[in-house]
Formats: sequence, C-alpha cells, structure tokens
Amino acid sequence: RNQVIGAISCVLTNAQRSYDQSDLELFEELARRCAQAVDNARLFQAAQAAVRVRDAFLSVAAHELKTPLTTLYGQAQLLQRRLHQGGVVEERDVQAISRVVGQARRLNRMIGDLLDLSRIEAGQLTIMRERLDVNALVAQVVEIAQPILAPQAIEVALLDAPLYAAVDAIRFEQVLHNLLSNAVKYSPGGQRVLVSVERQNGSVAIAVRDFGIGVPADAMAHLFDRFYRAPNAEQQRISGIGVGLYVVREIITLHGGTIDVASVEGQGSVFTVKLPVGE
Repeated sequence: RNQVIGAISCVLTNAQRSYDQSDLELFEELARRCAQAVDNARLFQAAQAAVRVRDAFLSVAAHELKTPLTTLYGQAQLLQRRLHQGGVVEERDVQAISRVVGQARRLNRMIGDLLDLSRIEAGQLTIMRERLDVNALVAQVVEIAQPILAPQAIEVALLDAPLYAAVDAIRFEQVLHNLLSNAVKYSPGGQRVLVSVERQNGSVAIAVRDFGIGVPADAMAHLFDRFYRAPNAEQQRISGIGVGLYVVREIITLHGGTIDVASVEGQGSVFTVKLPVGE
C-alpha cells in the first residue's frame, strides 16, 4: 500500500562474511511477507470492528423501529374495531388517530435517516439547489412543525427583509425539522424552543435553541458521529438511533455550509446552521 509500517534489522555475527545480492533478495522477500501479514491482520481487525458496529446498529435500529411500529399497529387495530362497531366518533378515537399519524411520521423519518445514511456511505447523497428566501422557508417549516411537535411553543425571530441562499428546499426542511424535533425531544419538561434567522458576514445563520437536558462536555466532540448518542439521553431513556445529526451535517456540508453546537448540560443547546448567502 506504498506505506512504511515497520523495519527489519539484520546483523552479521561472522566478521569474515558480508552480505551479497542473494541476502538482499531474501531480506526483501521476508519483509514483503511480514508487511503482508501485518496488513492482513489490520484489515481483519477493521473488518471485525465493522461487523460489531453493524450488529450493534442493527440491534438498536430493530428495537427503535419496532417500538413505534408496535404502537402504530395496536392503535390501528383498536381504531378499526371501534369503527366497525359504528356510532359517533368520540374524542378518544380522534386521539387514537393522532397517535397513529404521529407514530407513522416518526417511523417514516427514522427510516428516511437510515436510507440517507446508506446514500452517504455510498457517496450518492445529492442536493438540487435553487435560489430561495431562507426567511420564508424557516417560517413555512415552523408552521408545519408546530402542531406536530405540540405542546412545546416554537418562537420564531425572522429578518425584516428576504434573505436568499442557494438551497435544496426539501433537504433544508429535513435539516430544520430534525433540529426542531431534537429540541423538543430533549426538552422533556415542555420548555419553549427558539428559532432565529440572522445575516452574518456573507452567511445566513439559522439557530435552534432549546432549554432541555443539554449535552455533556465530553460528548460534544462526538455529537455528529454516526450512531452516537449522548450518555444523558440514554440515562433518561430518550429514544433515537444516533443518525439524524450525522445526516444533517452531511446535508449542510453539501450546501457548502457549517453546523455548530453550543451546550451546557442541564441548561439546553443551540444548534447553528450557516449557509452562504446568494445574491
């Protein structure tokens, strides 16, 4: 692989003898075989590690996907029996339908993240950018997300004038909805969520702030790693598979932008997306 991974030292104990061409060929062959053995061992180790990661991921994914699917199926069966019985639709039926829709949406989003993960790994995740008003996009996404993510209140602070950037509208909505969902999910007490849009030195900055459980300091460096979940999320049994933020970062990177996070455990987090402004 055109890399030096070690060295072999050869020593003669007979002062009357010197190395010749046949010795050099022997040493080179020995070094080649040793390097091949070391390389194979490293590849095997990496393959075993990948298998362990895959197995762990499949186990977690199967569990997380099964939970909303079980709820969805159970509520659907319950609703089906009630509808067959006839009569006026009661409030509990309306709530059951809402749970069905909510769990279906959650399941669809999780599966979408998994599909995007596969596209990213294969280098096939693409975006279709067009010149759009980021102010209007943010307002639209929040308006759609507000009733879904209730009861949390989502407060929005927009600019007074349009601010244009070259973005993929569908992917941008995916990014913002993911950040809003996380803000609500990691705020178990129902605290408000703040969304703001600002212009900063040739970039448009979209910030999503929550006042929830926050991120431990030692977890910050790994927050955008695939399959990673902060320890306090696990401790509080907040569901997830650790894929959403990884996909979000890849989408923002494809837009030529950046995403940063500032957080204090127990006080909340601020995720800031910056995209180049398009004149």
